[in-house]
Amino acid sequence: FPSHDTVAKNTLVSLNREWQPKHWMCDYGYGTSIMEELKLWSIKNGAPPSHPDSLLKHIIEPVNFGTFMEIEDPFTHEEIKKTTKAFIVSQVSRLFEPINGMIPITFSDEDEELTNCLENYKVLNITSRGVEQYGFDKKDGIEDHAIDAFMLACYGVIKYYNEIFRKIVST
Repeated sequence: FPSHDTVAKNTLVSLNREWQPKHWMCDYGYGTSIMEELKLWSIKNGAPPSHPDSLLKHIIEPVNFGTFMEIEDPFTHEEIKKTTKAFIVSQVSRLFEPINGMIPITFSDEDEELTNCLENYKVLNITSRGVEQYGFDKKDGIEDHAIDAFMLACYGVIKYYNEIFRKIVST
């Protein structure tokens, strides 16, 4: 990368080479310029077309938490509008609902940051248009990076591999 090299870009490139994922779901708000730079770098890097560096331009996907999406209400089957973030939060929360007395997803005790985020994440406000705003109480001093990354990863699974997500939630 040029002189404005960043840890975030280098980390993503390194992880992309190691894991070779089919998708990278990235926070549109914070990561827009980083995504654009990575896509441009992917085009110009000179790697063969099948190399993970060259594929990066195709697999980085911005996710704008604030945009609205239309989804089907599971009870009325009517189309309703929800923000992308509200949709993701509702889907991810299902991972923590007990099914037959068991919680379908757990985390290592070593992952204190994510556990703390999950335990303290809540609706902070509902706007006059009915839009839920999520986050943490300022007094808690919690950053939202870990939970946003977790939700983006879950969203990628929901969007591209919904049948897998349904099995995770139902078993």
